[in-house]
Amino acid sequence: MTTQRTRRGRISYRSQDPRQAGVEHGRERFHMTFLADGRRTLSAVCESDDAPAVLRHVVMTYAANGQPAEAFVRIDVGGDYLGSGWFDIRPETVSLEGRNAMAGRLSHRAELTQPLAFIGCDPIVSDAWHMANYDLSKGPGRQHTHGLLSSADAAGKTGPMLWRLHTGMQFVGPERIEVEAGVFDALHFQIVDTAGQMQEEHPPYDIWTTSDGDYVALRSEGSGRRYELVELFDGW
Repeated sequence: MTTQRTRRGRISYRSQDPRQAGVEHGRERFHMTFLADGRRTLSAVCESDDAPAVLRHVVMTYAANGQPAEAFVRIDVGGDYLGSGWFDIRPETVSLEGRNAMAGRLSHRAELTQPLAFIGCDPIVSDAWHMANYDLSKGPGRQHTHGLLSSADAAGKTGPMLWRLHTGMQFVGPERIEVEAGVFDALHFQIVDTAGQMQEEHPPYDIWTTSDGDYVALRSEGSGRRYELVELFDGW
């Protein structure tokens, strides 16, 4: 008898430009593992075709208490290796060990005044997991949380690095939406209040997740792009 369950799927990155409406410009495959004790691990492979093209491999784990525990990121940009890194996250410190094509070997450490609530490594499914920090018992509204990004670029074309981010989560409310993967009861959020914290201003961003507690990304929209769940499977 297994002590975990899995979900896996695929997200399509599509244009909302009227001249290219629906044209795919990237894709993401993901695998989620939920353990009986509350731990959860996400692995994702992301491809963005927009020049310079990005290929990203990510593995990240959240502990049973809901806080991020570790992550690994490997990034290729324009067909060339950019860097890779392992993030070791503790309640009072976060460490990065890795290497970068330009800077060479990386070894960084940052002290924390409080445990991190999330780590963002740029997959759309990673953004959706961040929304689990919103206290739904308080209903629609705005709440703030703090975490870490592996890239300071809105498109994730830099890194790996330790980049702190204080962000707002606007809960719009529950909705029932249809995506290519099916019809779902969803939670609609917006990521807000990131101004001045990144190398480029993060565009307005809406994201819909499943309402079943797994926070699977169903759809997100921002900057003329739509990221839509096109496949979802339970189990292997």
